[in-house]
Amino acid sequence: MHLSYWEKQELSYPNQIAIVGSGIVGITTAIYIKRNNPDIPVIVVERGQLPLGASTKNAGFSCFGSVSEVLDDLGHMSEDEVIKLIRNRYNGLQRLLSLVSTDEIEYFNNGGYEIFTQDQSELFQSCTEQINYCSDLVSEATGNKNAYQLINTPYGLNTKERSIYNPFEGQLNPMKLMKALITIAMESGVMILNGINVHKIDGHKKELLCNNDVKVPYKKLVICTNGFAKNLFNELDLKTVRNQVLMTEPIEGLQLKGCYHYNKGYVYFRDYHGRILLGGGRDIALEEETTDEFGLTDKIQNFLKSFLYEIIGINKNIKIDHWWSGILGVGSSKSTIIKEYREDHFIGVRMGGMGVALGSEVGYKLASMVVMK
Repeated sequence: MHLSYWEKQELSYPNQIAIVGSGIVGITTAIYIKRNNPDIPVIVVERGQLPLGASTKNAGFSCFGSVSEVLDDLGHMSEDEVIKLIRNRYNGLQRLLSLVSTDEIEYFNNGGYEIFTQDQSELFQSCTEQINYCSDLVSEATGNKNAYQLINTPYGLNTKERSIYNPFEGQLNPMKLMKALITIAMESGVMILNGINVHKIDGHKKELLCNNDVKVPYKKLVICTNGFAKNLFNELDLKTVRNQVLMTEPIEGLQLKGCYHYNKGYVYFRDYHGRILLGGGRDIALEEETTDEFGLTDKIQNFLKSFLYEIIGINKNIKIDHWWSGILGVGSSKSTIIKEYREDHFIGVRMGGMGVALGSEVGYKLASMVVMK
């Protein structure tokens, strides 16, 4: 690619703040920087035509963690760390809903459910015994009481008769969310360049070295590529993992509503305009799904199809309209990495599969660090 004079001029502001990654974190970082200082030139570079990781490929869950997820986190993190994690997720969701209207992102507060299959008696007992404790943690983190409630499982699912309901969960359209955020950013004067793949950072010259000999100078740099940041910073406690997702054809008379979590959040499903979206299952193939390659596998597809027909219980004549995958950034801890890793160089990654919830909070914190520095 040979840049024109005009294109090169637009890329060549040495005093600009450059952000790598145009997902939720990158775009909200740009928005909040502009809100703090409208005169600062901000450029966002993205290697894909759309955000490449999961910002437009996720299931659109507006959630902060099921009971089994919270209990699992407590096995690896302190109570204070888990409360902070829940608080960051909740605050991120509130920030997100303050930036965009619920109508334009198809947001619905239909609640969330954690379901248990008949062979999960031990997990079910552990979760039900700790409902009040986990609700107290959520209350301390968010101010919302009775976040987890034991109810009769709705909609005739082939699971245990009782499930755990969370009235504070919602669902949205991730593509419409990104379109809304990108519109806000561009109206604020943020420049967004797609098809720019950063392969090296020259921290001394303060230049991004990109494909086709493109160079992007910067005064300050923010890395918001989640799991893909591992390609630039091998020393990070970070790895990429893949989630596979399906969407059925429209199902006549579908009654199912809300967001559903199964097996510590590894499997999830929801309704969308009379269809069922179902994804996850990487826990049955952790090694194979630890990858930065998009794609589908027979093992996960067969598992999800079995779950769709046998656990959700829809008619086997219902067809699957679409399959896709997304790439997440995870690590040994679910805490996000937000820091200045060298002077004038910042990073906000490791969303742990909770980018919808965490993204805006991470963007807000990054912007504050960049502007205050």
